[in-house]
This record gives sequence, structure tokens and C-alpha cells, in this order.
Amino acid sequence: MNLSERYHSRLVTAEEAVRQIHSGNRIFLTGNCSVPQKTLAALVNYAPQLENVEICQSLTVGPADYVSPEMQGHLHVNELLRWRDTTFINGGAICGSWWRGSRHGTEEGFGLVTLRDNRVEWEYVDYGWQARRAANE
Repeated sequence: MNLSERYHSRLVTAEEAVRQIHSGNRIFLTGNCSVPQKTLAALVNYAPQLENVEICQSLTVGPADYVSPEMQGHLHVNELLRWRDTTFINGGAICGSWWRGSRHGTEEGFGLVTLRDNRVEWEYVDYGWQARRAANE
């Protein structure tokens, strides 16, 4: 099989690609204008079948249906964006991994925002305890 045949044998639709994403996965968006919009639309359609998928991104230009309120619980985006005089912060859900322990190396905790002298400071605060699964899980 030559390179072109090999390449074409591996092509899948956006819908087939997002079915490879599972609950609890962390996925990365490439950022800027190179984020595949058809794949993001397929992810939004597939998201109700997922829980706690973390999306890491640097900057996405274009529609962002994956951060709409109805996606909470399915998809989580962690980001800190500073643009001119505005700071935008979005963190994960306070329940973490449904109270089952750390998630992708992030201990149970919360984001703390401090507003001081026209500055916005953000830090992650570890609760200092570990969640444990119930005995019957």
C-alpha cells in the first residue's frame, strides 16, 4: 500500500472521530483559526453521552458552542484570558470528578479570584482533603 492509499484508508468523518472521545478524557484544541469547526460541532452533538471531558485550549477563534451552559457536566474548559483591561476566567466544576478524587493531576479544590487595585489575580486552592468513592462503587 502506498502512502496515499494508507492516508485515505485512515480518514474518518467528524462524527466517527469524536466517538473516540470517552468520559473523563482530556482533549486539546489546537487554537486560533485551525480548530476544526465540523469536529467541534460533532463534539457538541455527542457531548450529552459524555461526562467530565476536559478541553484545553490556548485561543479558539470562531463559534464556541462547546462552552454553552447546557454543555456543563459534559465538557469543561479551563482557561485564563487577559485582553486589554478584561480578565476572563473559566474553571472546572466544583464537584471535580463527581467527588471521586483528583482529576488529571488537579486535586480537589476551587479557583480563588482576588480583585485588588484594578488587578485580577487568580489561583487554584486545594481543599486539603481527598474525596473517596463510596464502598459500594
